[in-house]
Amino acid sequence: MPCQNPFRLPDRLDLNLQGIISLWRRLKRVENGMPFTDDLDLSSLSALRVKPFLLSVTATPERFRFEFLSECLRAAAVTGSFIDEMSPDNYFLLFARSRQRHH
Repeated sequence: MPCQNPFRLPDRLDLNLQGIISLWRRLKRVENGMPFTDDLDLSSLSALRVKPFLLSVTATPERFRFEFLSECLRAAAVTGSFIDEMSPDNYFLLFARSRQRHH
């Protein structure tokens, strides 16, 4: 099943994001639009210069769970927690709120 990306990338990305885009492209198999879960080694995320985090998504109800947080983000969230369980002043809630506007 093809995956539609609701968040289009801009034509020009910040240079700091090039590493994560390169990693994403290397992980994709053949013609797949996105990598499989077992293609990702979480230690490769730790080596990036940016502040990566990885979310898993459940469809019904739609929820976002932190599977990986770079060390500098661990004060803002806990691995295994859901975004909708976080304090309303947490900046990760901006992501959750932007998803609500798309529905």
